[in-house]
Amino acid sequence: LGMARTQGALDPETTQGLAKPFYEKVVELGEKDRVANKKALAEAYLFMGVFEVNVNQNYKGSIEWTTKLLAIDPEHEQGKKLFNQINDYLKQVDDSKR
Repeated sequence: LGMARTQGALDPETTQGLAKPFYEKVVELGEKDRVANKKALAEAYLFMGVFEVNVNQNYKGSIEWTTKLLAIDPEHEQGKKLFNQINDYLKQVDDSKR
């Protein structure tokens, strides 16, 4: 988690994705015990959700990550905000195709 935060600080706009492999490792290890690792997982899930939308323009991928986040912490403010923003965007896109 420390390495993920350090790499995130070196890439604050997440344009290079320096923290991504470290947050992926946090997820891999943290999911073995979601209760004990709730805070670390919440941070990693949020990062991955933001990364997917900002870097990959993968809105559905972002929803998947924020859904995982809200499953372990339903009151996570940033997670709820990101989830709602992406859902609103996807609804607008769907409506424009009708």
